[in-house]
Amino acid sequence: MNITADQLRGVNSLKKRCKQEDLVIMETEKSKRLSIMTKPNYIASTEPHIRDDLKVSGTGLVSIERLLNGHTL
Repeated sequence: MNITADQLRGVNSLKKRCKQEDLVIMETEKSKRLSIMTKPNYIASTEPHIRDDLKVSGTGLVSIERLLNGHTL
């Protein structure tokens, strides 16, 4: 990879902030480009998509998995 020293410092800084969980870096769905968000902004952007989801306990999850696995057999 041919990048400048400045670009390398920037990449290293982004990696460090990801490890510290300050940033979320992901590929966008439509354009397949990179998106960089702060963790609070990422959580806020996903909230409308999960707002009405049911909360499932560990035992509830196991029973749902068994049901779905039974359908695949």
